[in-house]
Amino acid sequence: GTTVQELWDWRAGYSVAELNEIATEWNHTYNHVRPHQALGYKTPAEYLKSWNQMSKDKGGVSTM
Repeated sequence: GTTVQELWDWRAGYSVAELNEIATEWNHTYNHVRPHQALGYKTPAEYLKSWNQMSKDKGGVSTM
């Protein structure tokens, strides 16, 4: 729902090229800038980095 509410609801009338650029910018913001409550107010990139580090420390945990 977040993507629909924050991105697509107000993006009518753009070309495909413009929408691709907008979506690329949004994906970067969503994954690297915008903190997520469900991830302890970390960005998905920060959360993944900390999860990978925790998994390495435990040993034997698959990161697939």
